[in-house]
Amino acid sequence: MSMLDQLDRLTIRKVSSAEPYNEDDEVTIKDPKKIRDMLKLLKDVELKKIQGIDTSKRNSHYYEWRLLINKEGRFSEGFGITFYNEHAVSIYSEHNTRDSLQDYQITNELNMNEMERLFEKLKEEA
Repeated sequence: MSMLDQLDRLTIRKVSSAEPYNEDDEVTIKDPKKIRDMLKLLKDVELKKIQGIDTSKRNSHYYEWRLLINKEGRFSEGFGITFYNEHAVSIYSEHNTRDSLQDYQITNELNMNEMERLFEKLKEEA
């Protein structure tokens, strides 16, 4: 990201494994400071590329993050991150034409409880 790039919006969707198309559990953040605060949850997460995710170990719900970045005021670039559980994540990049979706194993800890707490707080503020 260059100095002129700006975080445009972060949409977080809590998806029920039983009802994946329920749109009620979604929040959009447009304040760059709040977006950075959410991204700080991921700063220490260590990832290892894997070939596929075992979806049988999915929690009762998972999170989809869609981040839109304004690239120097000329165009927008999007990224998607799906957090299946504390150990599995998929990352999607609109920028890449090949390997645009990649699965990863989280090799250290991801605090899903903190993600849940912040998500609920953001929903209350909206």
